[in-house]
Amino acid sequence: MKYITRTTEGIRVVDQTETYKEKGLIQYLNELCIQELTTFTGRIQATKQLCNIQSNIPLFINESLLFFPTKSNRNPDVYYINYHRIIGVQKVQNHCKICFDDFTELAVNCTYQKIQNQIRKVQKVLTILER
Repeated sequence: MKYITRTTEGIRVVDQTETYKEKGLIQYLNELCIQELTTFTGRIQATKQLCNIQSNIPLFINESLLFFPTKSNRNPDVYYINYHRIIGVQKVQNHCKICFDDFTELAVNCTYQKIQNQIRKVQKVLTILER
């Protein structure tokens, strides 16, 4: 899975193909967490506490799914990007382009600096997980 975003009907899950689901973004992320015997809220609270991160918290689900939000959960334009699928990030004027391991690209409406900050937060999570 490369990323998840909201649509007017529910969510769009993108990997090799696009899948649309009639459910909320947090509900879907929670279902992924439950498959790993945890919850969305539990993972977020643990990450906040262990990594001392207060906003736009990365979400570790398992070894292949480690998402970071591009914006606040409340923002309708939020994307949850899977860190493990990223091979590059490019600055394009006032937005950012994310390149994935299958050589597809996603233009997101946030700054390059914002994405770099989110990647640093993910790296904090990875440091905790390696202990």
